Amino acid sequence: MLARLVYPLCLLVGALLAVVAGVLHPDLAGDGAAQLTTPGESAVRAGLIVGTFAYGAWTVTVAFMGSAGWSLAHSFTLAEAGMTATRAVFLFDMIHPFALATQRVAAFALGLSTGLFGWGVSQGKVLPRWLGTSGLAAGAVAMGLALVFREDTKADQAAFVLPVAWQVVTAAVMLRRPVRG
Repeated sequence: MLARLVYPLCLLVGALLAVVAGVLHPDLAGDGAAQLTTPGESAVRAGLIVGTFAYGAWTVTVAFMGSAGWSLAHSFTLAEAGMTATRAVFLFDMIHPFALATQRVAAFALGLSTGLFGWGVSQGKVLPRWLGTSGLAAGAVAMGLALVFREDTKADQAAFVLPVAWQVVTAAVMLRRPVRG
């Protein structure tokens, strides 16, 4: 029952946050070309593209596990012994490897994105240097975990932890800094 309330609210709040961010974004004034070419911008731009892909792939994994996986497991538990239960298990066994492979790709892409963001932070020299270095390290560890460990291990799932933790720390650092402009 709680899930029926939480998920729609998260969707609504996320959409509202995107709209508020767009409304509050400052307009460019003066020389637009000079404002659009800043140190670290290419790395951050690439990080945004790869990060969007990473979170999209991660969403596929979460959606599968949260909906299709649960639905198939529920069908299996409610089915009478015989063909219905067998079909549910067969379908799950066929789709599950796709979700796990998507999880591994998402973990690698999120690590790559975090590394690119860290590189952009290091090149931009606006945020603390340790933040850029830790972003590079978190991204490298996440990519390594995604490459070395199989997708059905906890280590592959751990590949998401450092990039997300780095994003939380980066957000906290950015919130504590005075707003310029």
